[in-house]
Amino acid sequence: MDNKYLEKFIDILLLQRYSDKSIRTYKFHISFFLKVSVKYSPEEITQKQLEDFIFWL
Repeated sequence: MDNKYLEKFIDILLLQRYSDKSIRTYKFHISFFLKVSVKYSPEEITQKQLEDFIFWL
């Protein structure tokens, strides 16, 4: 898994002044999503796949 996407997202959260706990939570769930979506590159992940994952949570 390429962490550059995750780190970029975390940078955005930091700039938007999210709390440390919120960032940890987002990081955990995004990391999990990327692990279960391993057969896709991040560029291939669709909006529908993200929405389905969020509903699953």
